[in-house]
Amino acid sequence: RITSGGAIKIASASTGASSASNDLKFYGTTSGSVQVNQGLIKSSTWATNSNAGVLEFHTANTSNAPTLRMAIDGGGDCQWYNTSAAVKMAWDASASALGIGTSTNSAYPLEVVDAGTGTTAGSNRVAQFRSTASGRDAHIAFGDNVNASARIGYLSSDLYFYVNGAERLRIDSAGSVGIGTDSPSDKLSVVGTGQSRAYSSVAGTLLTVED
Repeated sequence: RITSGGAIKIASASTGASSASNDLKFYGTTSGSVQVNQGLIKSSTWATNSNAGVLEFHTANTSNAPTLRMAIDGGGDCQWYNTSAAVKMAWDASASALGIGTSTNSAYPLEVVDAGTGTTAGSNRVAQFRSTASGRDAHIAFGDNVNASARIGYLSSDLYFYVNGAERLRIDSAGSVGIGTDSPSDKLSVVGTGQSRAYSSVAGTLLTVED
């Protein structure tokens, strides 16, 4: 219905339509010129508060069956669904928190959950941060909006730790560790003001470094 004020109402109470028909449908045609429902937006009552609503966004799958993809409830929370109609990402509006890989609202600003079952190091990749080409830096920064940020980064197959405006530790692609240097020459290289020490691994040797 288009009201005298220009508003469009879909299945409003004044039309006599039931709440189950509150759908806005989008149609297209197949290669055989058959008209099919390609998607719809559906409104329903919010379970938490009957005075508020939920908007559901559906798209048709390969069998032309409307499949729920996203929902926004009356509290501003959002849920995104996988192809099996299971919630796999949830936004909690009141807490400003996003959960990825979970159907429940997160207790943290960002939580990523992986369903992997691997029990060895490196078998479950929960998230990946990368640059777009070899030799380009990729890092995660931590800060308090006042002091210089700390960073953990990856550069040319090396892992580095950056604190208070400078790199402090690096593990290179061979597994050598450099403290105070980005080019460790031995398994452990420690470089400081007025001193430079290099240590090589020796079977049966316990190494202790003290200042």
